[in-house]
Amino acid sequence: MTIRLTHRQRGQGIADAVITLDEAAWRQASEAERMALIDHELVHLTIAKDKDGLAKSDDLGRPKLKMRLHDVQVGWFLDVARRHGNAAPEVQAIRAARETYGQRLFGWAAESEGDDVDEANSADAA
Repeated sequence: MTIRLTHRQRGQGIADAVITLDEAAWRQASEAERMALIDHELVHLTIAKDKDGLAKSDDLGRPKLKMRLHDVQVGWFLDVARRHGNAAPEVQAIRAARETYGQRLFGWAAESEGDDVDEANSADAA
């Protein structure tokens, strides 16, 4: 979880943002999974810009940060997908995304080493 800190906290010399990790999950993660998680959390942070594209600053001269939302947000109930299969809105949503975006959205699976993301996703949706 990435958290932007308040103006007051930043003025006190505290970090601009904090990334909080689950220690147990971190210990079990591979090095590649750890790097992917850190990358994911860092991408949430972006510098706020004005209408001319210039970085905004606070009254302390520090760059203003804002949170970048996910490009794709998915809300799934795996139990519903398992119980209802193709009739489930969860399965219909992923099928629509694949039809619309195809490999552009799911292209990482073809390049992954080891785990087959497409097979794992299919098994979860079945």
